[in-house]
Amino acid sequence: MNNDESAVVDPELAVLAPMLPRADFSDLAATRALEARFLAVGSVPETSRTVETVDVRTAEGVTLRLFQHPGAGPRPAVIFLRASAYALGSLDSADRPGYALADELDLIAVTVDYRLAPQHPYPAALDDCAAALRWATSAAARAYGIDPDRVAVVGESAGGGLALALALRAKQEGAARPVALLLDAPTIDDRCDTPSMREFAETPMWRGADCPILWDYYLGDYGRGSDDVPLLAAPARATAADLAGLPPTWLATYQLDPTRDEALRLAGRLLEAGVPTELVHHAGAYHLAHTLPGTRIGAYIVNQRNAALRRLLPGL
Repeated sequence: MNNDESAVVDPELAVLAPMLPRADFSDLAATRALEARFLAVGSVPETSRTVETVDVRTAEGVTLRLFQHPGAGPRPAVIFLRASAYALGSLDSADRPGYALADELDLIAVTVDYRLAPQHPYPAALDDCAAALRWATSAAARAYGIDPDRVAVVGESAGGGLALALALRAKQEGAARPVALLLDAPTIDDRCDTPSMREFAETPMWRGADCPILWDYYLGDYGRGSDDVPLLAAPARATAADLAGLPPTWLATYQLDPTRDEALRLAGRLLEAGVPTELVHHAGAYHLAHTLPGTRIGAYIVNQRNAALRRLLPGL
């Protein structure tokens, strides 16, 4: 961080910033190994009650992991799409939020083993997430305690981009839609030309300098920044007309985050489209700061998102 950024960052986050690993996304194998070591520390939280897990497979062969307390259903469910930069992580790396959502909200959390770029560029990850939504909103989900009429989608970073694209795709196809969207620092703009993207090239947790590399991985043969990029690949391109009819949406942005401005612009278009939209901006925080355990600001951010889920998901 430069001096101006250090002056505004939350004090607890400022202490943690120098300890965070710095990845080189041009060497994806090394970055994946670094992420695995980072996530291995305290990957599963303690829970106040027993949370059980079970893995299921959709008809398309996508593996889902369900987290829930034992007991009778049907319950509301949340499909959680992890932060991945479209190229990182695994089913296991979403275990921590899966356990936490199930324990703190007494719902069924569903995580998705979606495919990763560059080995599987767009639309592979979105296809897998669409398979997860079809399964969770079908009669088959009832056998696992899910109420298919009460399914929300939560997405962090690249997962937020997938969540928005998923809702847009369901609208286009006339398929079952989530009852709510929660987009936490969504990564949605392949053009990488917003003021925050230029300003925060070297910030902790996520660097603007890495964004073009990851978009190139995800888009494959589509030219990043070109008119050929599909709307569902980079949904910052969605107009108010495209967004009209989406479910109630909660958006979180972070002050010291390259993706800040693309999410702020999305909030304006959602409001223009008449979508019930709540925007929460976290001052003094960098990208997904709540994923670093043990800070007061992180607990505050998580509590705000949980409160939004309680409002937006019927029956919580």
